[in-house]
Amino acid sequence: MASINPSRFRFVFGFVLASLLFGVSAVAVNVNNTPEGGYLLCYNITTKAVTFPGNLKCPKGTRPLELGAEGQPGQDGIDGRDGFTGATGPQGPTGPQGPTGPRGPSGANTVVWETFSDIDIVAEGNITSGTQMVKKILISFDPKVLPLGYNKLVAHLSGNWADAASRGDVIDCYFQEDTEYQKASGGMRWGGTMDSYADWNFFNFSLSGDYWVTSTSTEKLHLVCRASGTIKGLDGRIDVFNYPGAAKLGNTRPTPSA
Repeated sequence: MASINPSRFRFVFGFVLASLLFGVSAVAVNVNNTPEGGYLLCYNITTKAVTFPGNLKCPKGTRPLELGAEGQPGQDGIDGRDGFTGATGPQGPTGPQGPTGPRGPSGANTVVWETFSDIDIVAEGNITSGTQMVKKILISFDPKVLPLGYNKLVAHLSGNWADAASRGDVIDCYFQEDTEYQKASGGMRWGGTMDSYADWNFFNFSLSGDYWVTSTSTEKLHLVCRASGTIKGLDGRIDVFNYPGAAKLGNTRPTPSA
């Protein structure tokens, strides 16, 4: 077995130690001063200062510090479990109501109605002509509440003649627009029906009319009754039948949907 020469061993050890402390420049072997390969910094053993030499050698009196390159990114970890659902926050305030949208197109036929009750018409004295009869509005319709298009109106009326009424007294009812109602001459009216006091003091009759309503209509429609004798407790109901497919008769036969 070969033996180790003690003198040679002490010489090699002393040479390596002197090289590290005072000797030749240190050379980096694991970096190449690139982002991929890492950088070489030099640490001064006396001043503790760290410098970047810009090459792969450190001067005497310094030690190398190798900053390794960034490694390959690792694999994404397994997604963790979903966290607990947080508490429900307080309800926010209610916003302001939006504007009313435009009225949609008419669809199938529509029927609406309105009632009135306990209306008296006081007509006393010597009434001998139609212009002297007492006139009263029983109910009015604003076109804003009526269906658009052609409307057929049917009014059903009932009431009692007062004890002061005389046989032959007349009640006359009809439909009339407001501007016509305001005329001193009585104005144009339609759908008129009348009844007279004969053997029975109770009366019951119906009348019908029509009213065309557009989106620009503003004229109110009245149901008016006039009487030559006093009437008590006049009750009634008006049925409004809307026909969205109604149209003025032309020179050709209308289609089934018109």
